[in-house]
Amino acid sequence: MSTAVRSVAVVGNSVAAMFSALTLGEAGWKVILVTPSPQLGGHFAGLTLAGHTFDAGMVFLEFTSFNSQPDADISTYDPTRRNDVGRFFPLVERTLGRFGEWRNVSTPHMRVDGQLLPDLLIANNVNSLADLAPATRAQMREELEGIMALDSDTLHPSRKVTDCVFARHDLETVSLANHGRTFHRMFIEPFCRKLLARPTASLLALYHRLAWLPLFYPETLASALANVSPPLPQTVFAFPTSGALAHLVKEVERQLRSVPSVDIVRGRITALTHTAGDGPFALTITSGQTMKVDHVVWASDSEQLLALCGESAQPSLERASLVVASILARAGEIETAHSTLLVPADERLPFRITNQSVASGVSEPMHRLSCEWSAAVLDGSPDSLAERARDALVEVNVLRRREGVVEMRVDVFKDALSLPTAANAALAHERRNKLDELLPTVRRVGPAAPFGAASLNDQIVQGLKVGRELGEGTWR
Repeated sequence: MSTAVRSVAVVGNSVAAMFSALTLGEAGWKVILVTPSPQLGGHFAGLTLAGHTFDAGMVFLEFTSFNSQPDADISTYDPTRRNDVGRFFPLVERTLGRFGEWRNVSTPHMRVDGQLLPDLLIANNVNSLADLAPATRAQMREELEGIMALDSDTLHPSRKVTDCVFARHDLETVSLANHGRTFHRMFIEPFCRKLLARPTASLLALYHRLAWLPLFYPETLASALANVSPPLPQTVFAFPTSGALAHLVKEVERQLRSVPSVDIVRGRITALTHTAGDGPFALTITSGQTMKVDHVVWASDSEQLLALCGESAQPSLERASLVVASILARAGEIETAHSTLLVPADERLPFRITNQSVASGVSEPMHRLSCEWSAAVLDGSPDSLAERARDALVEVNVLRRREGVVEMRVDVFKDALSLPTAANAALAHERRNKLDELLPTVRRVGPAAPFGAASLNDQIVQGLKVGRELGEGTWR
């Protein structure tokens, strides 16, 4: 790297923006972090209610993956490859160790036909199938035996990383081909419709995890139904002992602000000029201030970046909006203390309820609960939604009485989830190609990363990769 101090503008308030700015600042770069919001961290910045910090719904840490590599070279991270981030989970765990501590979360549960079972939708606890009614288990076994007797394995989940067929088939087709009709209709279809207000037939199979939906091998489900254990390792989640992931994000921000070479500037980019897509760059923000830098890291929406390049208005990705009720409840009124409870069916109830106090292992006089709904299945004022949340907590036996709720806030997160549809994937791919052509040296991370690579772990790895490559003078 040249002895001259190099400069970079990092644009956005996402976790990817924070880690990009921190790693570059610590590498000696002059960093200008341009954020449109006074609160850094985006969705992971958290919420405040009566002096208590909440995460915006369930935000758990995940450090284990089937493709985990303790010493994976971060320069090989490929966000266009499905779950490539899993190789870097040990790196994420080591990195977050700078900012706080965590503990493993007790097994999430799910409520199915009024029955409480260990969760299989996000935690992969397929052993819970052994607790289903005998007739249901028998029907599932019969369907799975028929699936496994077929000669063709074209849609077998073992091929979803290497075979582009999963980028063409819808989730309903692939789920039925591997899970059978009974399993699909009991778990996959109702949860999808409840969360996204869309049928599984409208979603691409390759991106099933964007909707928090599993895709199991038929052999795995058959083994679980035969009570052969363990057919699949349960996913282990972790949660900060400080009480919220938002506290870790705050610590990242504190350390970021302590780096002398990092300046944080509030504003939105109104103009970006450059020479043939290469640096140096000049950026103008809403205050009228113009800054000149050698490089740009774009950690905000790619649609805005295209507009700055003079491209005509882009169609927006189709997204789903979420509603989160953050609730303070008296500890003595807690009936059942789940880390998280999923409710795949019944739209009267939230699709997910999380007790963030239980998840963190903190003994508190007030428990911090969150109830999550799809905005598409709700209507009414915040007050009516608050009443609905109270009723739901009692109905699923999380609270003994409605009066156990002390304080509540209701937030609508508009367009929070990009729908994993074929149209969205195609549009995102088209945008990526256009920006590669127009701005080949602008690194795009976080919300501007390739489709399906915006998880917390992805964003951390993207920020670290930017810091490694630029910090060591190897661009692209």
